[in-house]
Amino acid sequence: MLSAAVGVSGRGMGLSSVAATSLGTDTTPTLQGTAAGVLNTAAQLGTALGVAAILLVATATRDAALPLTGTPLGWLAASAAAAVAATALLRCSATAEHQGEQA
Repeated sequence: MLSAAVGVSGRGMGLSSVAATSLGTDTTPTLQGTAAGVLNTAAQLGTALGVAAILLVATATRDAALPLTGTPLGWLAASAAAAVAATALLRCSATAEHQGEQA
């Protein structure tokens, strides 16, 4: 179970890393250093907060009388957060494309 979750997590990080890097390189040459710094900071901060959130959920529910507790619940919470983030990004992208068509 854990190896499958780590595999899915790794694939997701790999896919998002490529997309984020391509966004960071689509800037003017004078801003590429700033974009790289923002990208790295966001990746480090997101990883730290994500791990903290998963561990918080897993630890807080370890001894609870719930149908799903501990590490599986932590992964479920992480998956839900990723789905919410992906939906928000897709909606923002669609809005930006729509505004670009109107200009």
